[in-house]
Amino acid sequence: MREKRVSLEKKYHLKLFLQYNVFFLLLVGIVYTNGAMCREPVSSKYYELLSGKKRNIWDKTYDRPDYIFGKLPANFLRENIDYIPPFSQVLDMGMAEGRNAVFLAQKGHHVTGVDISAIAIKKSQRLAKEKNVKINTILGSLKGQNFKEGTFDVVIAFYYVDRAVLKKAVKWLRPGGILIIESFTEKQKKRM
Repeated sequence: MREKRVSLEKKYHLKLFLQYNVFFLLLVGIVYTNGAMCREPVSSKYYELLSGKKRNIWDKTYDRPDYIFGKLPANFLRENIDYIPPFSQVLDMGMAEGRNAVFLAQKGHHVTGVDISAIAIKKSQRLAKEKNVKINTILGSLKGQNFKEGTFDVVIAFYYVDRAVLKKAVKWLRPGGILIIESFTEKQKKRM
């Protein structure tokens, strides 16, 4: 009987010891990271090795030090910027690394960019910081977005094509809003 009591006491003390030490480590972690309980995304290669899960193809595409399309905006957007009213609310669909979103923010627009790639979002935020502007970024699929009707003055989509989402995007525009799409033709797509 005494052995059982000693065994139970040891388990109880071990449980308390673990609880307090885990709490202490968590507290130290919060202080050490300045309250941030998240870290930078790891590269696709390491994520797959550590987790056994595959990242989406876009994370793999953007997982490189340079900017795939560069840091300058698309020519069409740059050439037609005067058609966008000042201080517009803009949605950048499939924002990628943020070159167009950052360009619009530099022109005084309030930009929300949506992309499915965590790495692309991180790079777009880095570019915005480099250019000393702010953009609102959303990590996720546009299919799952439910913006209110009439939220945006302008919606842009550069090489993002999903007909169902484009129908929703038209509803997200305010009356008289501007929809800018630059994409491949079916003929061009077949050559790829």
